[in-house]
Amino acid sequence: MARPLKPETAFSSRLIEARLPMEREQFAVHLGVPKTTLGNWERGRSEPPLEMLEKIRRITGVSLDWLIAGVGPMRGDSAGLPGLATGYNRNLMQALIEVHLEQAESMGVTLTPEQLSAMILNTYDKNVADLHNLMAPPAAKSA
Repeated sequence: MARPLKPETAFSSRLIEARLPMEREQFAVHLGVPKTTLGNWERGRSEPPLEMLEKIRRITGVSLDWLIAGVGPMRGDSAGLPGLATGYNRNLMQALIEVHLEQAESMGVTLTPEQLSAMILNTYDKNVADLHNLMAPPAAKSA
C-alpha cells in the first residue's frame, strides 16, 4: 500500500478526495502518468496540465469547479462516473450492442438479439447505479 501523502494545498487535498477509493497507483495507470507524477500533484508540489484536469474529471466524475476552486458540489447530478462518459445515449448503446449481437448469433447464441440486448442494457444500468452509490458521499448512499 502506498504511504499516506501530506497534501500542501487545498487543490491537492481535493485531488486525493476525488480519486478515493481508488489507490494512487491504479489512478495513475488510468491517467497514464507515473505514480510519482500523481504523488507530486497530490502533495501540492506541482499541478496537472489542463488536459489532465479534464481526464481526471472524466475518470472521477468530479466537478472541475469543485476540483480547481472548491466551489459547488464535488459531484453534481449530471457528473460523469468513473469510466463512463457523460451524456449516455441509451439508443446509441442499443444500436452498438445489436452490431455485436450479430456476431454472437453467428457463434450459436440461443437468445434473440432483443433478449440479449435487454440483458446487457439492464446489467449496464445496474452497474451505473452501483457506481453512483459507491461514489456518493456516505450520507447520500442508498440502503
